[in-house]
Amino acid sequence: MTRPTGGYVLWVELPAQIDSIELFDRALEEKISVAPGPIFSPKQQFRNFIRLNCGAPWSQTIDQALLKLGQIIARML
Repeated sequence: MTRPTGGYVLWVELPAQIDSIELFDRALEEKISVAPGPIFSPKQQFRNFIRLNCGAPWSQTIDQALLKLGQIIARML
């Protein structure tokens, strides 16, 4: 993890075995939206990266969504 110097999105590197496209599909089933890394690469790189928006004020809904996202990732490992 590195400390961001600005912006309103976080670029998250996940363990190498996590496919962010599959994570996107699973998270969407739970009504959680993440941006999978390959959509930011013309060569479909960054398979194990996601981008998270952090521009909204922190809330219980966001807290619960992040906890659920962590559970989904843990099951994928």
